[in-house]
Amino acid sequence: MISKPLRSVVADSNVLLSAAVGHAARRVFEGAPKLLVATTQANLAEVQTYLPHMAETYRLDLVEVQEALGALPIKLYSETYYRSSLPQARRYLQGRDPDDVALAALALKLQIPIWSNDRDFEGLPLALYTTAKLLKVLGQNRRVESRIRAERIAAASRKVRSESRRVNAEFARIESTPE
Repeated sequence: MISKPLRSVVADSNVLLSAAVGHAARRVFEGAPKLLVATTQANLAEVQTYLPHMAETYRLDLVEVQEALGALPIKLYSETYYRSSLPQARRYLQGRDPDDVALAALALKLQIPIWSNDRDFEGLPLALYTTAKLLKVLGQNRRVESRIRAERIAAASRKVRSESRRVNAEFARIESTPE
């Protein structure tokens, strides 16, 4: 049995910052264009707050870094969408960084894994992927998708062969029948 490939994650601020400045997290976006990456408006606001500092630290042009962030294919969610999951997220993250509650609530609402290099999300009933782990899984995704495609092609080929045999037998009967 082939497992299903990873299709979506919620992204924490730290990985979005990494992607914006061209570090390893950007490879996730570049290498997995079909991966749905979601985040909260609160996380995006946090990223925008730290972007000038990151650009300065890595001696990057701030405008280019902002454009790189803007070009990331991210699905944004407002608090209205995940509000019902906030109490559950607060319980799971009690005593941890309160800035992580919104993202945890979104992940709980969507029932999808979290992509973060922050250990505060450990213990949630959802998978947690660091950038390194996600890059590894996405490499496996490509192999899984290739196997699934190969299985679908083989099944279609068997179906066509079977139908072709039936049609050929029918033609043979017609041809062998005297006029």
